[in-house]
Amino acid sequence: MANTCTFIIDLREAKKQPEEICQLIKSKFSEYLNKGYSVFKFIVITHEELHEWLDCIRCVIEYNISATITVDQVREASEELVKGAERVSDFLTIKEYREGK
Repeated sequence: MANTCTFIIDLREAKKQPEEICQLIKSKFSEYLNKGYSVFKFIVITHEELHEWLDCIRCVIEYNISATITVDQVREASEELVKGAERVSDFLTIKEYREGK
């Protein structure tokens, strides 16, 4: 399995505009891409419809040229999902998985 980084994006109470959210996520995405991660899972936690939160990650998807990205939407995060994850902001948590760990 390739080095995988999971971005848990909790938009249920996000206070920032979609463009601000997207720029922070893009910055972190670039950081982890430079660390050698090649697979990214985006777990978006929200009750909204796709068209209402897509702008929060659109800039990452449009920018990406060298990684595999999957996006899932859930209504809440399980304890297992966030176990071992690092909180980056009030809406972003990142969990790393490296081969051999």
